[in-house]
Amino acid sequence: MSAHDHAAPAPAPIEVPAAPFAGGRSLMIGAAALAVVGLLLTGFGAMSAPRETAFGYLFAFVYWCGIPVASLILLQIWHAANARWPVALRRVVETLAASVGIMAVLFIPIALSMRHLFVWLTPSSLPADEAANVAHKAAYLNGPFFLVRAAIYFAVWIILSQLLRGWSLRQDKDPDERYTLSSRRLGAGALPLSALTITFASFDWLMSLDPIYGSTIWGLYYWAGSFIGALALLILALRFGRERQVFGSAISLEHLHSLGMFLFAFTCFWAYMAYSQGMLNWIANLPHETRFYLLRAQGGWKPLGYALIVLHFAVPFFVMLSRQLKRRPALLSIVAAYMLCVHALDLYWVVLPNLGGGAAPHWTAFTAFFGIGGAFIAFALFRQRGLPVIPLGDPYLEQSLRYLQP
Repeated sequence: MSAHDHAAPAPAPIEVPAAPFAGGRSLMIGAAALAVVGLLLTGFGAMSAPRETAFGYLFAFVYWCGIPVASLILLQIWHAANARWPVALRRVVETLAASVGIMAVLFIPIALSMRHLFVWLTPSSLPADEAANVAHKAAYLNGPFFLVRAAIYFAVWIILSQLLRGWSLRQDKDPDERYTLSSRRLGAGALPLSALTITFASFDWLMSLDPIYGSTIWGLYYWAGSFIGALALLILALRFGRERQVFGSAISLEHLHSLGMFLFAFTCFWAYMAYSQGMLNWIANLPHETRFYLLRAQGGWKPLGYALIVLHFAVPFFVMLSRQLKRRPALLSIVAAYMLCVHALDLYWVVLPNLGGGAAPHWTAFTAFFGIGGAFIAFALFRQRGLPVIPLGDPYLEQSLRYLQP
């Protein structure tokens, strides 16, 4: 028997699509139509119920805006860690992150409806002790500075996402390692800036709905939930793109398995943040902290809070313990879609109690949710069409294609 007979078989060739992405047209048009209808209906709702519509719109906005920002932070983490396994799927993350620009436009209705959302703009409507507390914070909580801060947040996110995506696209045509080094430096160097901006955005857009309440880990709570949303949407995009041969054979079960592990990890991290925040507020027993939970312990908000413990943590925790589930794209995508739904339930529980009244949603919460979501998805597909779906010039692409989950 010759030595040739003992040689290991050559690895199967991996198909990497080099042609620009030309699909997704029907989905893009459908999402754009959904955006137009949803946002128009939301506008009509604002004429008859401006306050209810403003809160429903804010809920939808913070949900969808968190996904591209979390995608940007995920992209920076991968660059900072010099991670090689996710190179093949990085272009999708770059596109999600770069779609934050549409959210800057969709922030305009929030700027126009601020007085319906934030009581610190009308402190005279508050009890005397609370009005004094708000007056003490007026240097930060005031309309002009609120808008300036929002502009800074979006400027940071747009600039960072465009730079990282731009270098990656240039590397497709000019496979020079300097683009990889630039992305690594920017990813690591600007990571604290991204963390600070999403933290202060969560303070401004969510925590300041009750200007008396304060939590030192509020930013981590919002970021953890947004990270779950970004990972879940990424899994769905990769799974359906993989089925339609959008990525050739570049995206493997190993990649999806690792993303499933990320989703499981951040589900646990979200639960830890939620528990830590609640436990610390309960132990301290300070009126300005417990008011957040007292408001949500009334009416239909109480069972919704208990449902979050079960649906957002207990159920996905035990389901995602399975290794086999994370290696079956159909089942993993079902879990990902489920996590997108319970993440929406979480933010609904955070935002809408400040409106007052029961837990039943106003119909504009649905129109705003689908309108903003449709605009985001249509814009992301528009940004991706005509460009390669794989970072073809990355020097570590081959290692990513041959990645095996440990």
